[in-house]
Amino acid sequence: MTNINKWWLLVLVALPTLSTCLSTNVVMSALVSIGQTFPDVAGIGEWTLLIYSMTAASLSILAGVLGDRYGLRKMYTIGLIIFLLGALGASFATTGESLLVFRSLSGIGSAILAPVALAFLNRIFSGVEKPIAFGYWAATITIGNVIGPFLGGLIQSISSWRLTFPIAALPALIALAFAGILPAYKPGNTRKNIDIKGIAYLSALPAVILFTLAMAGRLNPSSIIIFLSLIGIGFFTFWKHLNKTENPVIDLQILENYKWWRPSIIQLIIRCLFMAMLILLTGYFHSIQGLS
Repeated sequence: MTNINKWWLLVLVALPTLSTCLSTNVVMSALVSIGQTFPDVAGIGEWTLLIYSMTAASLSILAGVLGDRYGLRKMYTIGLIIFLLGALGASFATTGESLLVFRSLSGIGSAILAPVALAFLNRIFSGVEKPIAFGYWAATITIGNVIGPFLGGLIQSISSWRLTFPIAALPALIALAFAGILPAYKPGNTRKNIDIKGIAYLSALPAVILFTLAMAGRLNPSSIIIFLSLIGIGFFTFWKHLNKTENPVIDLQILENYKWWRPSIIQLIIRCLFMAMLILLTGYFHSIQGLS
């Protein structure tokens, strides 16, 4: 594989990542319009964002396992198709409930694309090229986070909120058109047992955490305490499971390499703060200032 081919493959892998970021940030500018279109569903705007994020976060580990088991290019193509179907369906949704169903579908596609993209980069690049490739790939996340709200505002000013979903999905559509040029890596060791229980924990915990954070303002104190207790119990039992399982979904030995997890935690905190401020400011301008 030549260097030119490698870097073109990087672009191909990064395009869906850009779409998945835009699918969150572009929609922020359309929350008020979506709420006006479907007033019968309480908090439809917030749920349009939340259900996508919950699905993507909850299923990403499972998607990574399936990519190793059934082949990266196959899972990459499936993820693109699911994501695009969700975006197309959301743009033509006739009810608030159907909009949320299609957003969940896009979330499933997003959950598949993220770990598969990382797996592709890990196999395509090696040596000094690998960190450079991962840096360029990560840059698409920043680009999506920065231009998303501006693009969403532009769409709102000239057209309908229904265009936000297909426009955000355009990079993914381009990637699907050229998916066949990606290398068809053979599946990994399919005889290794899948940690179903561990995957279930990793699917449930992010969903419960996101739901608790999103609904905290509407829940009474006793309900918040119950959800926080469930999260604490879940983490405790998950940790015990990882320590006693032969092939856990997360190998705890990686925590011994502090050079890996400390920068990752710092990056996670920075991104969470950025997204929190973006969501808070969006809610302020929409709900308090009454702006689009």
